[in-house]
Amino acid sequence: MGVRCRAVYLSRSYDELIKLEDFHMKSIALAAAFSLAATTAFAGSLAEPVVEAPVEEPAASSGGSSGQGYVGFAILGVLAVAAIIAAAD
Repeated sequence: MGVRCRAVYLSRSYDELIKLEDFHMKSIALAAAFSLAATTAFAGSLAEPVVEAPVEEPAASSGGSSGQGYVGFAILGVLAVAAIIAAAD
């Protein structure tokens, strides 16, 4: 508690403090009830769950799939060499 809050609490009577604490406790209980209600409201329903089909991997092709990535690099290399030769002329 800060100094200002202590001064407010010290200036009030005991009955006022009890009412103030009671109000705060009710506020906390009300906030907890609302959060619990919101959580259960979005939790789901009694309807049957919809099960999606499992994701299947495509069948691997038989040959050349690992070398396809190198073809792109080879083409880029040839283009880079051609650009260097064209710039030198």
